[in-house]
Amino acid sequence: LGPDHPSLATSLNNLAALFYDQKKYAEARPMMRRALGIFEAKLGADHPNTRNARDWMYKIEKASPSQNKASGSWLTKIQTM
Repeated sequence: LGPDHPSLATSLNNLAALFYDQKKYAEARPMMRRALGIFEAKLGADHPNTRNARDWMYKIEKASPSQNKASGSWLTKIQTM
């Protein structure tokens, strides 16, 4: 399928959600960021899969115990999308 196929993004999204449920936010974050990037590039910003990944990314960032300035700016970016 390739490294930027939406099916891969769906798998990354699901795995990141599993890590989120296990409170493994550091593991969830890079997977969800990659899934979100693929969905945005391939499906567009308004596609339901992209919006779902963006919502998950927000939840992961919000739940992460160590929010630095980088994640704080990421959180602001997600909220404004």
